[in-house]
Amino acid sequence: MPPATYQYILTGPGATIFAVDQRGYLYLNVPTIDADPPNPSSYRLNVQAREVDTTPIRSSEPVTIIIHVLDANDNPPQFELPIYTVNVTSFGDERPVVKVVASDPDSGSYGEIHYRIIQVTYPIYVISFILK
Repeated sequence: MPPATYQYILTGPGATIFAVDQRGYLYLNVPTIDADPPNPSSYRLNVQAREVDTTPIRSSEPVTIIIHVLDANDNPPQFELPIYTVNVTSFGDERPVVKVVASDPDSGSYGEIHYRIIQVTYPIYVISFILK
């Protein structure tokens, strides 16, 4: 008796992004996958196996596969404004004069932003920020 031939049926959100071959291997069906919004960071798929060369066709119960997509550091941070300009007078005390805001859509430590002053020129203060 020859070995059975199986067909795997993949269902659920993301079933077109992944595929199952006749040996049961699950693989990515698209060139890349990204966890950045608005894309999901996980997929819940159901796989069912069928013996295709039997009569009647016999099928397994579906099994659930949960795939977690890990984020890559693929987005640079972006400032809210391209230029921050502020005029100040000499107050003699320390107080904030401007707030710069940047964001990074990457998740976890890849999305953390650190600010640092890289240049101060006298008598006019030119404050530039780089992102670390």
